[in-house]
Amino acid sequence: MKSLKNLRVYAIMSLGAFLHCLGWSAFIIPFKISSGGLTGVSTVIFYATEIPVAFSYFLINIALIGLGVKVLGPRFGSRTLYGVVLSSLLFYIFPEYVFHEPLVDDIFSAVVVGSAISGTGIGLVLSQGGSMGGTDIIAMIINKYHNVSPGRILLYCDILIIFASYLVLRKVEAIVYAGVIMFVISYVVDLVLTGEKQSVQVMVFSEREELIAEEISRKFNRGLTIIHGRGHFTKKDRQILMIMARKHEANTLLSLITKADPEAFISVGKVMGVYGKGFESFRR
Repeated sequence: MKSLKNLRVYAIMSLGAFLHCLGWSAFIIPFKISSGGLTGVSTVIFYATEIPVAFSYFLINIALIGLGVKVLGPRFGSRTLYGVVLSSLLFYIFPEYVFHEPLVDDIFSAVVVGSAISGTGIGLVLSQGGSMGGTDIIAMIINKYHNVSPGRILLYCDILIIFASYLVLRKVEAIVYAGVIMFVISYVVDLVLTGEKQSVQVMVFSEREELIAEEISRKFNRGLTIIHGRGHFTKKDRQILMIMARKHEANTLLSLITKADPEAFISVGKVMGVYGKGFESFRR
């Protein structure tokens, strides 16, 4: 059972590394655009010296892996080493033997598609407790001790790297496109990592609140809170139901509520975070 779980972890990491390298090699690198992260640093080195991205990417990562192992443990080190070696290999194979020209002609389309694919890959690798090295390691170390999303940490690191890369590329438009890459990757990484963790707050105003509460308690695996309120227009006391649920559970919950009372007034709001039993644990 444990071996099957490990196989699944490394399979997802392999897919993530493949997507990350595909996004850069097939869409971004052929247009001579850089961005943040170690991939961006390695790309700038390639433009300046023609040293293959794979070589600089691998060598710089070796130094960072030691820091990751010390802080995050040997389990992180083995998965990160796997991600680094596989990514370095793919960064060598793709530009050298597969993608000599970009897959699209429009540079903006290449930037958006490439960074979205790359961000998806990074998110998949991070979701398995691994990394492809570089600023990912820094993001995971900070995220371990502080409640800051990895995507935001990557964003801050990327800003510094992008401005430094201007000294080599000397093109203002390259910085603009680098900014697009940076924001798209940051957004997609957070979307992949938190997509299933996003929560909503549902408020229900109904004359059949007891029936709805019973149905939620019996059929829906979430608790609820009854808030005592008073309608200003009707001057009547009423019970308001408040339910916290995952975003992907919202449709099921709304269907259950409207089935119990088609006339129910329902408010659904996205919340920044929900901490406690059944949701996230707050990291101090």
